[in-house]
Amino acid sequence: MFKSLLSLLRPARKGPAEDPATLEALFEEAALLTLQGKRHAAIKAWRALLERDPQNVNALNDLAACLSDIGQMAHAETTFELAYSLDDRSMPVVVNHAKVLVDQRRTTEALPLLTEAKIENPQSAATDGVYAAYSFQRGLVEQTAHYAKRCWLGNFDNLRVADGFLFNGTYADIDERAAAVEHRFWAETCRAPWRADEIAESLAALADSPFDGTGDAATARVGDGLARRVRIGYLSPDLRSHSVRYFFRPLLENHDRTRFEVFVYNDTPVADAQTALIEQATEHFHETFERSDTELYELVRGHRLDILVELAGHSSHNRSLLLQERFAPLQVTAIGYPPTTGLTTVDAKVIDRHLSTPEDRHHYTEMPLVLPNSFWCFDPLEAVPDVLPPPVGRKGHVSFGCVGNIGKITGRLLAAWRRILDAVPDSRLVLRSINFQDPASIDAMRERLRGAGIDTGRVDCHPPAHGQDFFASYADIDIILDTFPFTGGTTTCFAVFMGVPVVSIVGQSVIGRMGLSILSNLGAADLCVPDADTYVARAVALAGDRDYLERFRREARGRMRASSLGDGRRYAADLEAGLLQTLQRRHAGGLGYQHAVPALPAQELMRRAYAVLSHGNEVAAARIARHCLAVHPGTGSAHVLLAQIKAQAEGPRAAIDELLARVDGFSPADQVSTLLTIVRLARHAEDGDEAARALARLEALPQEDPLDALQVRLFQVAGATERAAPAAATRAPARGLARPLRVHLIVPCNGPSRYEVVRRRIEACVVPGVTLGCERCDEIDRLVAYRRALARDDLDLLLIVQKHVEVLQPRFFERLADALDRGIDLVGCAGATAWQRLDWRSQPFGQRAGCLVTLMRANGLPELRWLGPGRAACTDGLAVLDGSLLAARPAALRALPWDEELLRGGMLLEERWSHAAAQAGRRLASDALLGVVADSTIELDEEHRRLARLQVSRDLGFDPFVIEADDDMALAVTLLDAPTALAVAEAFAQDDRDPVHGPGPAAAAPPAAHSHLAK
Repeated sequence: MFKSLLSLLRPARKGPAEDPATLEALFEEAALLTLQGKRHAAIKAWRALLERDPQNVNALNDLAACLSDIGQMAHAETTFELAYSLDDRSMPVVVNHAKVLVDQRRTTEALPLLTEAKIENPQSAATDGVYAAYSFQRGLVEQTAHYAKRCWLGNFDNLRVADGFLFNGTYADIDERAAAVEHRFWAETCRAPWRADEIAESLAALADSPFDGTGDAATARVGDGLARRVRIGYLSPDLRSHSVRYFFRPLLENHDRTRFEVFVYNDTPVADAQTALIEQATEHFHETFERSDTELYELVRGHRLDILVELAGHSSHNRSLLLQERFAPLQVTAIGYPPTTGLTTVDAKVIDRHLSTPEDRHHYTEMPLVLPNSFWCFDPLEAVPDVLPPPVGRKGHVSFGCVGNIGKITGRLLAAWRRILDAVPDSRLVLRSINFQDPASIDAMRERLRGAGIDTGRVDCHPPAHGQDFFASYADIDIILDTFPFTGGTTTCFAVFMGVPVVSIVGQSVIGRMGLSILSNLGAADLCVPDADTYVARAVALAGDRDYLERFRREARGRMRASSLGDGRRYAADLEAGLLQTLQRRHAGGLGYQHAVPALPAQELMRRAYAVLSHGNEVAAARIARHCLAVHPGTGSAHVLLAQIKAQAEGPRAAIDELLARVDGFSPADQVSTLLTIVRLARHAEDGDEAARALARLEALPQEDPLDALQVRLFQVAGATERAAPAAATRAPARGLARPLRVHLIVPCNGPSRYEVVRRRIEACVVPGVTLGCERCDEIDRLVAYRRALARDDLDLLLIVQKHVEVLQPRFFERLADALDRGIDLVGCAGATAWQRLDWRSQPFGQRAGCLVTLMRANGLPELRWLGPGRAACTDGLAVLDGSLLAARPAALRALPWDEELLRGGMLLEERWSHAAAQAGRRLASDALLGVVADSTIELDEEHRRLARLQVSRDLGFDPFVIEADDDMALAVTLLDAPTALAVAEAFAQDDRDPVHGPGPAAAAPPAAHSHLAK
């Protein structure tokens, strides 16, 4: 989840006595190990470098990231803080420092850093991930899920990042099947941990071997005749003072050692007293945290286990990736993780008869291993406070309570709580959560309570208690109101152990049925209800039943210890029997289980694939596309993506051939998008004949999507213009102006050579009637030049042209004069009708207008980009203009303020000024036919880009974390030269043919996500 600085493969600083080549070699060695996922080896390498170069910020940052990945959070935090103290301007370091603050429950301090990082780079996966953690800390679960997903798609092969979405996303108020769907998606698209041939072969041999250890399949027997004890291993990163220990120790200490030989693999980063107690109760205890994945595999494989039980799922610092292969003939998940793992290589999931429903196959990719009583056993195995009478007796009012992460408190739950509090006069609600260690989280919770209509004066918010104090805290609660749809598990066990009844809504799977299992084992299934109305009614009735409350307090602990839920011996016997039966089935011909967890829809799969691809992860994007084809055969967009990746590796011709071989089998809509892609690829390859053939096929297909139809029409216009060349590219000479136009050109450019290129292009457009003065200024001095020019009374027009722009429109000044005649005060080549986010070019397609021709970095060919749905040459009523070229009426604009803080922030200075003009009532317009050609290889002065973006965001009140869909689509076509591109733009603007319905007004296309359109 932490952002690495591996793109900076050079030491930041070096000691005076150190050889730079040696430091560079050490850095590159550590960086390579990190990229290869060899975290432990990388940590050693980073530390070796830092011994020689202790103030190397890049090395400190990457060392801390590796430490975080393996769970050494305390060391990671101190290392990140050291890096931040050395360089508080590096964005990766800033983001990591924010993560440290969030982990320390200091979210108020973290937010400004996250805001700065998000504004600096809106696409940063690392920033999204830390903001997801920030949101989770404040209980904003929908926001958490959104940004956790963004982070995952931006860093797709990082298991920790995937875990952050899978587990925390389960807290959101979603259908429980949706959680299973997401887990299946992860499992079927995640990377393999390693793929050495010899390991794969040995794993296959392990899976096929008999489990009696003799090598003779005939002796493989289960039960009393077993040739040896069954070897069972438990793998967990939580064998410490963690909730898992309350359930694992009762099992471990009650295993039948005459039948089971027990191995424990302690993957815990920091051992404590509970770890020591677990080790004492274990026959074979192995510390594995410092072992690499391969080393862990070799260790476990060497023990020739019959059964491996993993206890973490996607929580903590698990190693679920390794479970894609077999450590044992039977792999099981239990205790620590309510949802499915998503892995079909995990054979079974331990549940019980209360958790099981006829719909299990829709919720678990593992076969449900259904125990007869309880799916776990809770026993503190230490002295705890006695159960006290209900507090209503001494307080005089009923105290409802909820204990646990506030992320489980949904809007529907708050609505139910309001009804309960309204129906029980003078009652109070006690909330206790780890989140409340952060005062800002208490404020956020109170805001949510107020929003739900709950009197916050009746709600107490407490941070967590610990040890004996935590058990004792239940003495202040009469009734626990369980969360839904994600019910309490460990917290419910604590509650009933301390005699507090729990009202729980019954859900669909383990996520929503833990309360039912726990309470059924206590003979209190009557506290479990089917819906919110009954939940309210049951809680209200319970509040008035003092006898029930007192009786439950007296009897709950005894009932618990009389059942498998609280009796480790009974629970261990139940689990052992279930495991042996499942193992026998496994060796007798397989489990015969086929899950029915659905796959994500094809459209969503491809949306994610393209998101992953946009972050440069072609390998993962291809995995997602292949998964899409496996579950939704014939999905054309998946083939398109794979072809686009192939085009990058093998050239466009290979991709074109791939798509042509498949396109006939696609749906009509997919045929359209595929043929559009073929046209685009053929144009990139300068293969006009292939482009024409694909376009001809397109013309015979219905284009129901208006944006597709516009793109087809642009291709048609481009083809017709090219066929008419050179006549189309030879523009009619300018006519001259009806009245004089006094123009002053300013080109901010530090070097005279580039200035001369820009100036000569502008001068070539001068026509009779135009008086042109030209000025070059250094980029840092341009504001002085702008103000000086605007103050002149002898100018009709101030023309600002950035150094990366050339103008090729012979009638350039005629078009500007026409705009002035129509009362336009400020003209540009592109803009938007509103400025609703900092990156206005990512606002909805329908809000944008104008045209740019950009010289592509890859091959130098010009790409014409039509930024909005309208085809009018000039669009009035804009709110912001592209800063590449601005033509301003001095008399109307000289009084407008400029923001000096935006100097050295690229074109934000000019764009912010254009917006100020719109806010002041001036008329702004974009002219798509100004003939602007931008060279993307020429960089503007953006040394203070971050500060400039921050300033604009603050001035205009942009919240970079508002959840809005990015829409960076544009109609685009690649052409052979810039004059032809401009001719195509002119023909497209003058074309009155509706691309869907024929001649008539052009249709406006709604924003959409199209894989074949330019981004």
